[in-house]
Amino acid sequence: MLHPQDQDSPSISINKLTSKLHHLALGPARQQSSSSSSSTKPELTHITHTLQKLSLEQKQEQEILKKLAIEKEQEMLDQLMIALEQEKEKEMAKKLAMEKEEKDRLKKLTTEKDQEMLNSLVMAMKINSDAPDINAVTNSLRELMMEKEDSEDEDGYSEAATVGSERDMDWGDEEFRWEE
Repeated sequence: MLHPQDQDSPSISINKLTSKLHHLALGPARQQSSSSSSSTKPELTHITHTLQKLSLEQKQEQEILKKLAIEKEQEMLDQLMIALEQEKEKEMAKKLAMEKEEKDRLKKLTTEKDQEMLNSLVMAMKINSDAPDINAVTNSLRELMMEKEDSEDEDGYSEAATVGSERDMDWGDEEFRWEE
């Protein structure tokens, strides 16, 4: 018979109960008295119920362990996804930093190029300031054209005069002069 402490104790193993059940099942065949057989039947029923209860608890524990394992795997997946997301963010930040660096480098090159062009323009202006005045050259050319007009056709109209007059009109310095 089971001791009262064994009935409530969760440490009773299924194997121990199974061996007791087997022993009790064989017990009535060995014992011929009816009084011992009647006392064994309630004990067998109790052991059977205890075995069923332990089996059910074991299944529940296995389900709980499976759920815990699934939860643990999900936590690991979540952590992995977070790590992957952080890695993506780092890559994106690195890419943005490289793009900014490239833009800054291009801006610097453009600024340097602009500075070089400005320096070239200043040099060209200095060189041109040493050259003869362009207005003086233009006025000299006009005077030559006017002299040429005077020496041409008798009717007072020539192609050279037309060309010269168009130039005068474009420059706006002098009005067109007709020969008389």
